[in-house]
Amino acid sequence: MADYATVIMVFFARHADAEAYSYCSFSAVEVAESTQIALPSVRKVLKLLVLANILTSVRGVNGGYHLARFAGHISLADVVCAIDGPIALTECSQQVQQCHHAEHCVVQPNWRWVNQVVAKSLRAVSIQQMIGQPGEITIKVANVR
Repeated sequence: MADYATVIMVFFARHADAEAYSYCSFSAVEVAESTQIALPSVRKVLKLLVLANILTSVRGVNGGYHLARFAGHISLADVVCAIDGPIALTECSQQVQQCHHAEHCVVQPNWRWVNQVVAKSLRAVSIQQMIGQPGEITIKVANVR
């Protein structure tokens, strides 16, 4: 669902006027129609993004959903964590482990390092940047510890 959430967030970012701090509100139906994502999935994603304070919802006839802050201040990591929880490529990527092989695992330190690189990369890219072309996004990931 994080992929849907990213599409939805880019939709909101494209309709925001960052200079005027003005954010357009859209209903779940409008978001679903514009993004071509099924309405039940849109509703689930919107709810999780509101719970994470990434989107704001307003009830009522003129209500809807809008960005809680400038899209340049919302990272891909924020969105992924809102939908999927902490970034963890493997069970041993996090401090709390459920794997009974962790004590003797020879790849665990490397998986933790890879997970840190991925998390750092996701933190380095904002939703605002996702509006642009892939070549416009640069990420420095060296020296992750």
